[in-house]
Amino acid sequence: MTNLMAIARNNLENDREELDTLIETVRRDGRTSLKASEQRRFERLETSITENQEAVAKLERDEKYGKSAAAAAKRFFPSEGVSVGSEARTYRPDGQNSYFRDLATASIYNDADARGRLERHVQEIGMETRVNGSRIDGAGGYFVAPRWLMDEYISLARPARPFADACHKLPLPIGTDTINIPKIATGSQIAVQSTDGAPIASTDATDTFVTSPVITLAGQSDVSMQLIEQSPAGFDKVIFSDLARAYATQLDIQTLTGAGTIGQVTGALTMSGSSVVTYTDGTPTVPELYPKLADAIRSVHSNLFLPPTHIWMHPRRWAWCLSALDSSNRPLVVPNAQGPYNSLGAETNVDSEGGPVGTIQGVSVFVDASIPTNLGAGANEDRIIVTRMDQLYLFEGELRTRAMQEVLSGTLQVRLQAYNYVAYIANRLPAAVAIIAGTGLVTPTF
Repeated sequence: MTNLMAIARNNLENDREELDTLIETVRRDGRTSLKASEQRRFERLETSITENQEAVAKLERDEKYGKSAAAAAKRFFPSEGVSVGSEARTYRPDGQNSYFRDLATASIYNDADARGRLERHVQEIGMETRVNGSRIDGAGGYFVAPRWLMDEYISLARPARPFADACHKLPLPIGTDTINIPKIATGSQIAVQSTDGAPIASTDATDTFVTSPVITLAGQSDVSMQLIEQSPAGFDKVIFSDLARAYATQLDIQTLTGAGTIGQVTGALTMSGSSVVTYTDGTPTVPELYPKLADAIRSVHSNLFLPPTHIWMHPRRWAWCLSALDSSNRPLVVPNAQGPYNSLGAETNVDSEGGPVGTIQGVSVFVDASIPTNLGAGANEDRIIVTRMDQLYLFEGELRTRAMQEVLSGTLQVRLQAYNYVAYIANRLPAAVAIIAGTGLVTPTF
């Protein structure tokens, strides 16, 4: 009951957040009505919210009066052949069944027991999919890894994809190879009416759109049949976390530096239209960088009319900031516990796994090792990105897996693959990004 209740409540909260975002978008654009596509989305969300409110209320009543979770689930989330409630999942971290081993043996040997467990897994995933509205590309089926592995993948992968995780994340719609987002190209006009009865300002709004291809990120790992057949259930975690880390790193690189050519999205550092603040300095210092940061913050705030939320640096650049001393050998970026007093910035956290490491000029600083360090004429410069992250849209499906023996049958090995479909739009409003570049960001010395 508890797990089912959590799923229903989470789904309700997601719908409410999506509805709030839609309304905020309309408000921010200064409109008083919804577009046709927005109206359809609004009505779908209202229906989904009502259904999930009823589901949560029913589950709460059943829990209060001692009715079974299975009876509640059957009414609101029918899944023939699947018993919920306290029954354990087929694949779980403390269980004896290995998802990858079953996936391999079912494919290679047509093992009936393995196929039966996979069938049950399909039903379990299917129920979760129905609870969550079936809006994520890749939901359901043999090739979607068990939920506990997906949870593990998220926690393990997060340190390798901090920039991607900070974007405005949306589920990738099913059955599309391109994402298009409409935007206003030329806005309407409001002006003073010179006198009573005089003509008023009249400018028709025009629209355009920004687009991203849906690209594939994929990788594979070859393992011996002995490892597949003889390993304990922990083998799942080892293989999947390794593939997931590789996927997370590549996703982060794409959101930062994707070239926009065939097979790649356009990254925040490679898109056109963003502001560039040039920092040229033969002997760079942190105090000389400080006004460049102010200029980049000013650029986002002045052109987007909203403040930036993140300053992104490579870890080496943040370490350089931390190492800077004044004429009395006092740090310019000081630990938050020390005041701070008369500081250039504050260090708030040494743990850089996706969270802020400090603040400069009131904006949180984040580090990402995927920011390149081989840019510029000398191939030794990094970049600093000042941005409002909720303007960068990342559409991500569910990471999928496959097991194949044919190509490696001669060496008694199995090829395990992981792949996913993603789309990314960083240039919805290019003014949301300001980049600091130049010789002042060459390899720092300490």
